[in-house]
Amino acid sequence: MREAAEEFEAVFIGQMTETMFSGLKAEEPFGGGHAEKMWRSQLSQEMGRSITKSGGIGIADSVYRSMIAQQEAALNPVPQPALTPAADPYSN
Repeated sequence: MREAAEEFEAVFIGQMTETMFSGLKAEEPFGGGHAEKMWRSQLSQEMGRSITKSGGIGIADSVYRSMIAQQEAALNPVPQPALTPAADPYSN
């Protein structure tokens, strides 16, 4: 599960950096064209992986804790009290 949480963070950071790069214009003589768009996309993905691998921004930890909590809740459901007609606020 930890790997899935880290992959989620890497994708998130990659999307964030790709959005940041979208506002940058390529300048001559090295920039522009279809190949640069592909390169920027790959660069953003790798930046996301690299940032996550070096500690990230904390999203993976939060996602991991949430996944563990959901798994524990599924394995140990809390019984809910049954509503009687008198206790049901939605009954007429």
